[in-house]
Amino acid sequence: MRLPESWVETTVGRIVVDLQPGFAQKPGEEDEGTTPQIRTHNIAPNGTITLAGIKHITASVKELERYSLASGDVVFNNTNSEEWVGKTAVFDQEGEYVFSNHMTRLRVHTELVSPEYLAGYLQLLWSMGYSKTRAKRWVSQAGIEGSALASFKLPLPSLLEQQRIVDVLRQVEALDSSRRASEETIQELTREYYTLLFGNVIGNDKGWASRKLGKISEIVRGSSPRPQGDPRLFGGPVPRLMVSDLTRDGLWVDATTDSLTVEGAKSSRPMPAQSVVIAVSGAPGLTAILNHDACIHDGFVGLRDLNAELLPEFVAFTLNLLRAKNDQQAVGAVFRNLTTDQIKAISIPVPPIELQTQFRSFLMQVKAIQQGIGESKRVFDELSHTLAVDAFTGDLTTSWREFNQDKITAAAATRDALLRERGATFVSTGSKSNVHFTEYAPTERRTNFPRPRRHALIEQLSSFQHEVWNTLRYEWRGAVLADDPVVFNDFCTSPQTAWRLEGFDTAPINVRRALEQLAAMGLVRMFSMPQKDPSNEATRYLTAFRPLREDKDGGRAEEDVALADVISVQAEFKRREKGGM
Repeated sequence: MRLPESWVETTVGRIVVDLQPGFAQKPGEEDEGTTPQIRTHNIAPNGTITLAGIKHITASVKELERYSLASGDVVFNNTNSEEWVGKTAVFDQEGEYVFSNHMTRLRVHTELVSPEYLAGYLQLLWSMGYSKTRAKRWVSQAGIEGSALASFKLPLPSLLEQQRIVDVLRQVEALDSSRRASEETIQELTREYYTLLFGNVIGNDKGWASRKLGKISEIVRGSSPRPQGDPRLFGGPVPRLMVSDLTRDGLWVDATTDSLTVEGAKSSRPMPAQSVVIAVSGAPGLTAILNHDACIHDGFVGLRDLNAELLPEFVAFTLNLLRAKNDQQAVGAVFRNLTTDQIKAISIPVPPIELQTQFRSFLMQVKAIQQGIGESKRVFDELSHTLAVDAFTGDLTTSWREFNQDKITAAAATRDALLRERGATFVSTGSKSNVHFTEYAPTERRTNFPRPRRHALIEQLSSFQHEVWNTLRYEWRGAVLADDPVVFNDFCTSPQTAWRLEGFDTAPINVRRALEQLAAMGLVRMFSMPQKDPSNEATRYLTAFRPLREDKDGGRAEEDVALADVISVQAEFKRREKGGM
């Protein structure tokens, strides 16, 4: 990298005063506490903090002291899928927050580096695909340890020039915010036009006749071919709709995230173009119109043979408006854990077809405007990326440096003195930029755990095994039937319980293997559960897994027994090996 003469190249570890990974929540405390916890989905792809889907936990006093977030902290996503690991943002929220073990908090030496500068550079590395090259990989998962993050090279101008770069990038962000505000304004105008034509959707103040969805169309549930991930069924030419398609596209959706083979499509639910589809899990109640033929899985229902009195655009927009209103008023139970019967029971007004046609014409104009905004966003994103590269290589501030040379020289001398105080030795040779720093030493691994046998086993877990274990203990919180395909697929993929497995290959065979390995290590229980066949009254036994039980006083007697069993088995194997048996 060719850097300006006044810049040096250092490492992240040399300019931070704290580099701290977060912590996982304790059993039973998620969404029951009052402390919000920043997780992987709370860093948006544009490098900002978002509170969408924020989780709450109960944190102890010590955890609050150690893992709190303050304004100006840099938050780095240390574990995720390869695509997302390395996302970074500056924390800018007020109030008390903590952060999960998949995040790392960086607190900078404020006389050396601006938090916005550091976060912007790390976010640029992520967007260029560099971060994943520094990550350790597991099954569809990647992680960047603190020592690896500390060794990231960092081009470091003077603090004065950093602030200039940050100011320019803030202007770019302001332009992007204006674009997003325009999109929100268009959405608000569309809602206002709907109200003008049809009145209040909740109160039906214009007195239109109401009909239940089950009476105006055939409600069909989607279906999923099994086993999940089978190449004979998945990855072919038939589009398969996913919830992420809806959240990405809005009212009109293209199924581009997943696909099925022709054979797989036979076990799914095909829906024709212009069908209204409704998510019943993941984002319950979110509704869209298919732009093309596609299959829907069991996380959706589709409306077939819609009554001629209703247009798809009116129905879809009305259902989304109902969903939003219910969420705002905290009376949205109808949009939680939706069943086909609940969908059938939803009532919507049936205004004159002429008004619906008028509204559809308006929506078509909005769609054209949104497509134009989408294209301008694509161009804007490309230009922003180019500008960021120029900013962090010094090209952006070339002219500015010429007019501020004396100030830069003094600021660079202060920076160099501070770096030497922190143990850095370097040589700045202008465009060669062959700066060298000593190796950053990783922190010593903790070994004085209160339950050493248990933690020794946990240390052996892969990231995938660990998250399967946490899913069973903290999200599912009970026995899961591995031999029941429907139940087990829900355990592996349901957004309500399997969010921890995001980014992993959650094919049931992989999850079951992990559970069997956890059971062999004494960390979960594997057992047989009887089930009667209603057709012939025969009893069959299904394999199930459950978390280890805790005593009423919080003790772990069952866990102690399980660990003792594992140790006994290991000792027996060693004895047989020595005896040649």
